[in-house]
Amino acid sequence: MKKSILGIMATVSFAFSALAQENNPYNKVGDDFLGAYKVVSTDYNNGKITDINQQLLDNYSEKLSLGYSVSLDNFSEIVRNVTNSDSEEVIKKANLSDYSKEILLKSLKTADVKDLVEDVNKSDISKAEKETVLSTLAILNAVHTNPQVFSNDANRCWVCWVTVGAVIGNVICGIPCAIIGGGIGAIIGGHEKDTQSDKSNPYNKVGVDFVASVKILKKDYNEGKIKSIDKETTDYYLGVLPLKAEINEEVTAATVNAIKTSNFKEVVMNSKLSEFSKEILLASQTNSPDFSGLVQKVKNTKLPETESQLVLTSLAITENLNQTSALSRCTVNGGTGPNPCEAAGAITGLIVGHAICGPLCGIAGSIIGAVFGSFKD
Repeated sequence: MKKSILGIMATVSFAFSALAQENNPYNKVGDDFLGAYKVVSTDYNNGKITDINQQLLDNYSEKLSLGYSVSLDNFSEIVRNVTNSDSEEVIKKANLSDYSKEILLKSLKTADVKDLVEDVNKSDISKAEKETVLSTLAILNAVHTNPQVFSNDANRCWVCWVTVGAVIGNVICGIPCAIIGGGIGAIIGGHEKDTQSDKSNPYNKVGVDFVASVKILKKDYNEGKIKSIDKETTDYYLGVLPLKAEINEEVTAATVNAIKTSNFKEVVMNSKLSEFSKEILLASQTNSPDFSGLVQKVKNTKLPETESQLVLTSLAITENLNQTSALSRCTVNGGTGPNPCEAAGAITGLIVGHAICGPLCGIAGSIIGAVFGSFKD
């Protein structure tokens, strides 16, 4: 789904009247990025973007009289790398001089980058490297100077997301891919979690990606796109969902069976987890749990590393579900509220999958459990 949503970005580039950096010779790159993002995000939010293939990308390029298109392979590479990276990591690993890396790292912490542009113009780095850095700064200027488009709400670090995409895109195929990558980063960032969550949990990002993944799966299921859970289907979704996971038939079957034959409390109590961890997981399913307090208790307790990871991951998933517009409303243990069945199913799948083949299988089990759990009242 993400590939479909973001693929159009590969072919749309319009000039847009951003507040120009007069000293940046690549300012139009920022204009093109902004215009492309506005068009694509609007189409996506209006449900106009469904599927994508190379022919459709080429058709958009021709229709809009653009001078370039992009291959699906390059597009997929950008998406994969944007999803799995953060801004500082991408900059530090980029094939750039220490000077350029320092400039880009500074750009993450200032809203006015014209002084950085001036420094780069005066520097003696290569022409190709100047192009990479200045085009990235132009894109970031477009973000900073259009607060009506990139509103600073919901924990979103727009500059972080856009920087990742722009730098990765530049590495793959230069300025066209920098525009595409910046737009991909903005779209992913734009659909990041819409509520505040517990940043003290080191696995919070798993919870954010979990919610996004479940929404994608439920939407596709409700639209009749998922006919069965076979290898082809699971391989496809493992490639497009934001959440990293591993799946096999045993995890799928065991999770579905546990959902059908047990409730989450039985699964927790029958697990090999410590009594402390069992109490934490059960407490997370009560009305209005204190997630910050639960996370702190886990961090202050000497648990085996794998057990601590499982419990904190479960807390991140449940908290993010609790703070997201309800995916469904159903009843668990007599209490009705938003997402309780997804959360209970996620705990079940996480424990089952983790026991079979480790943390990544636990993540896959939690996704399956959430989706199937939402249909169990």
